[in-house]
Amino acid sequence: MGIVLTILKILGIILLVLLCLVLLILLIVLFNPISYSVEADFDVDSEEKVHATAKIAWFFHILSVLLHVNGLEDKSLKIKVFGITIMDVFHPKEKKERKKKTAGTKKDDAQTVYYDAAKDDPLTEAGADQTDAEAEVAEDQTDAEAEAAEGQTADEAENVGDPSETAGADETLSYEEQVKRKSLDYKLDRLEEKLAAIFEKVSAFLQKIGDFFDKTDEKLDKIEDKALYANCWLRVLEHETTQNALAMGKDDLIVLFKGILPREWQAYLRLGTGDPGSTGQIYGYYWMFIALYFGHFVMEPDFENKVTCGTIQAEGKIYLYRIVRIGLKVLLKKEYKYLLKIKDRVDALYRKKKGIADPVKKKKKAGKKKKAA
Repeated sequence: MGIVLTILKILGIILLVLLCLVLLILLIVLFNPISYSVEADFDVDSEEKVHATAKIAWFFHILSVLLHVNGLEDKSLKIKVFGITIMDVFHPKEKKERKKKTAGTKKDDAQTVYYDAAKDDPLTEAGADQTDAEAEVAEDQTDAEAEAAEGQTADEAENVGDPSETAGADETLSYEEQVKRKSLDYKLDRLEEKLAAIFEKVSAFLQKIGDFFDKTDEKLDKIEDKALYANCWLRVLEHETTQNALAMGKDDLIVLFKGILPREWQAYLRLGTGDPGSTGQIYGYYWMFIALYFGHFVMEPDFENKVTCGTIQAEGKIYLYRIVRIGLKVLLKKEYKYLLKIKDRVDALYRKKKGIADPVKKKKKAGKKKKAA
């Protein structure tokens, strides 16, 4: 019995140690901040454009990420552990580069050999001559067909445009045909055909008018539905529960952004558009909102030259426990659950006003009927 108790005691101690280690790791991850810093200077008119350095570090700089940008082409992104580079994203290891280069040279050599063989092959030259001859024959045939078509259209235009020939065709009709055309039945038939054609045109015109009114009615119905749906959104947003949930979300967003945005930052901008009027207008906007960035952002106007250059420096810390806390509030608070289902509430109110049955309730009723049957 004593042996069993000692074994259980040892197991309990091991589990307690593991639990303490897990809690320690969680506390380190949540409460040890992720620090970051950015330093950059830019000049749009220069060749290199940008010089920037960014650093992200965690847990006493044991894990760090370094980004260097020197112009638009010279870049480096290094991931370090205990100060040792384990990965360089923009500059991988030399072995992989050598393998890629050797594979590329083999492919290029094979392609050059293939192209040289194709040039020296007499069959390919004969095939090329044959295709050239076939192309010339096809062009001659198309030119002959185009000339024949132009001559035919010109003859038809001459026959159609001469009114004397059409009058002569009427004179060549037989005596019986002329008498038939002068009879009352023939004229009535022709009149009936003309009236039928006029009736078809009028009916088609009326059909177009009817289609136009149908389309306008459909558009008006859609506009009315959209207006009703917007009214439902306003009704739901004006509700007291919605207002309380939105206020809570606003406060949490402010806390979240305060924990992510840099606490210390400085920026300098020298700006000139080349036009003193537009430069002065931009400088006026700068002074309109000076209360937002007073002591952090300085702008120097240049009324004579066209220039855009400046510097940026920023430092900050991100605490993961703040993000986790807000995430737990989103998952557990009833106000956030209400906001996540706000569209369903709007749709339900819209169906109620339109007199449309709820599909979920329909399914439940159908399931109850099946169980009862």
